[in-house]
Amino acid sequence: MYGGVEETQCTHCDHLQVCSLKEQFIAAQNAVNRLSVNLGDRITKDLRNFDWIKKVKLECEHFAAKRPTQRDISTENQARGTLPYPSEGGKFMENPT
Repeated sequence: MYGGVEETQCTHCDHLQVCSLKEQFIAAQNAVNRLSVNLGDRITKDLRNFDWIKKVKLECEHFAAKRPTQRDISTENQARGTLPYPSEGGKFMENPT
């Protein structure tokens, strides 16, 4: 059964902010979600109501997974004053005595 809020591949794509195909992709996925199957004798059943068929999820050929952004945490910690020795660039001394 399909239900709830659905994330598309667009949500996790690096091209999200500049993609010109996003609206078409979402419309196509919504069309697949609304697809009905004719079973004969005027009986139709929504594709999403076949419990033995996995949910059909479209895949964009331009998809590029978002990559984590690297940060220099030593600079952030130094700005917050959480490094033990800011003048040492955040390095601990082996023997402080």
